[in-house]
Order: sequence, then structure tokens, then C-alpha cells
Amino acid sequence: MVDPGYTKTDFTGHNGGEVEEAGKRVARYALIDEDGPTGKFFSEETNPETGEIPW
Repeated sequence: MVDPGYTKTDFTGHNGGEVEEAGKRVARYALIDEDGPTGKFFSEETNPETGEIPW
């Protein structure tokens, strides 16, 4: 699961980061090949170093 972060949308009253940046975050993890991580949660906003967060 990937958290796109707090993003400027109607839902957030247009507060937060740019939609394009959130889309890049999601796409980066969606395009990971078979050798990529599985069964983990990622939020680059919460953990900019590795993106991995505990659940």
C-alpha cells in the first residue's frame, strides 16, 4: 500500500502537496518489478529516507 501524502484536492480543501508529486509517488511503487518489496506499507511523506512505515 502506498500513501500519496497530504495532497491538494477538493477533499482537503486544496491544502497539501501537488497532485503531480502524489501521482509520481504512487506510480514509482506501482511499477516495481517482481524483485521489489511486497507486504509493506510506504509513505515517503512520513519516512522520506526509505518510505517504509510500520503498520
